[in-house]
Amino acid sequence: MTQAVALPDVDQQPLQAYLAEHLGYIGTPTVTRFANGHSNPTYLLAYADRQVVVRSQPPGPKLPKAHAVDREFAIQQSLGDTSAPVPAMLHMCTDPSITGGMFYVMEYMPGRVMNDPMLQQIAAPDRAPLWFAMADSLAVLHSIEPDEDAFGPRRADSSYFARQTSRWTKNYLASDLEQCDAMDEVAAWLAAQPQPTGLVRISHGDFRLGNLVFDEELPVVRAILDWELATTGDPCADLAYSCLPYYFPMGSGRGFGGVEPAELGLPARDAYVERYLAAGGVADAAQLDLFVVLSMFRSAAILAGIQRRAIDGNASNEHAVESGARYRSVAELARDLANGIGS
Repeated sequence: MTQAVALPDVDQQPLQAYLAEHLGYIGTPTVTRFANGHSNPTYLLAYADRQVVVRSQPPGPKLPKAHAVDREFAIQQSLGDTSAPVPAMLHMCTDPSITGGMFYVMEYMPGRVMNDPMLQQIAAPDRAPLWFAMADSLAVLHSIEPDEDAFGPRRADSSYFARQTSRWTKNYLASDLEQCDAMDEVAAWLAAQPQPTGLVRISHGDFRLGNLVFDEELPVVRAILDWELATTGDPCADLAYSCLPYYFPMGSGRGFGGVEPAELGLPARDAYVERYLAAGGVADAAQLDLFVVLSMFRSAAILAGIQRRAIDGNASNEHAVESGARYRSVAELARDLANGIGS
């Protein structure tokens, strides 16, 4: 969480007054906005005697069930007394008049956040230990039974694979783009697969290097961040999603596929999975490729949505057109992998 950028136009006064009244935070903090967390703006507030993080819904109209920061708060709070590395939850505010939406306050976790899956900013001998630390933290997360208060009755629902296939197929079709044969073929392939019968565990939904805070010096994960997509489901989903850099091609900014990981100082995919299992991970590794296809399909559907918004002029990022156009290449990767399963 060290990638903060100055945001001088933040209206601090209502938030500052609220935090003084409810949490006793006195003084005028320096406010910076983290570069990550575009969906739910996230801020570092540095007071003279403490640093805290505020994660808020964005101002303006919001889609139903979107930007559910209250749910994020409840999930992380439910993990507070477990071995999962999460920040301490300090306060939840449901009054939208303070920041333009609900927000919560959490502990600031200093450390290293690294978005580059190749870890090029890290010395080569230190890269594999960080990937293995990621595997360890995922295994810890998957060892925890979902909390009913945080996840509701669906915590025991074993239909994750079917739910995700249906959801992202609908989202892709709603993008209403020119027909993409690869997307259509992968959607049909996923829908035809038998429902996997793995355990039901917490599924973070976006488990990757960029959502982890590592210790400043040690290869240890101090916090798992960004719980917006968290649900319950097959633990193989998170494991597969974290493996996507092994498939996305070098030069895409998202992976190092086509290059021997050892050349980059990184563990092979199978070594990463073996570390997860050795640390107590409960995902069925035999199902990994199936869930990698699902993860690729989901990624392609998200990119298709970005492409649609770029076409409509509603994209929030100047690189949205370029990013959205990648959905076809990701869909083709998914199709190639699906065609190879069982062949």
